[in-house]
Amino acid sequence: MGTFLLGQQNASYTVTVTNEKVAAPATGAITVTDTLPTGLSLASMTGSGWNCSGNSCTWNSALNPGASASPISVLVNVSASAPTQVFNLVTVSGGGSANASNSDPTAITVYSVCDVNQAGSTTVADVQNAINQALGAASAANDLNRDGLVNVVDVQIVLNAALSLGCTAAPVI
Repeated sequence: MGTFLLGQQNASYTVTVTNEKVAAPATGAITVTDTLPTGLSLASMTGSGWNCSGNSCTWNSALNPGASASPISVLVNVSASAPTQVFNLVTVSGGGSANASNSDPTAITVYSVCDVNQAGSTTVADVQNAINQALGAASAANDLNRDGLVNVVDVQIVLNAALSLGCTAAPVI
């Protein structure tokens, strides 16, 4: 089970196709299809030796018993309104075998202002990131005290909101 963040771009799944040790060699085209859940959109799907287009990739080489094809990297974008848990479904077909599928549960979380860099604890870099977010997007939406400026007062409002939430969710800035 993985964890992605709301609004995250290029979140990564890795798909590996392995032939069973007791199976015959897989011959003919093997196709992997990734059916993304609501809340995730495909950014790209690539893998060495794979021919990928859209949400599917095809492997045209034999796959011996116990062997794995090179991994497929599936990059997805997480919408800002994704549910808190999704299930990514991957199906493998062809190669002379029955179809197989696997579903990967993925938690979708809101990042913590107290741990933006996801290091497991609050660091100076996290505080700097929160301040940069507030000051870096100088627009009317970030003028939280409505004084016509995006400044340190607005940053204080962001930090106060984070503290009042117990640093469990990011304030909207």
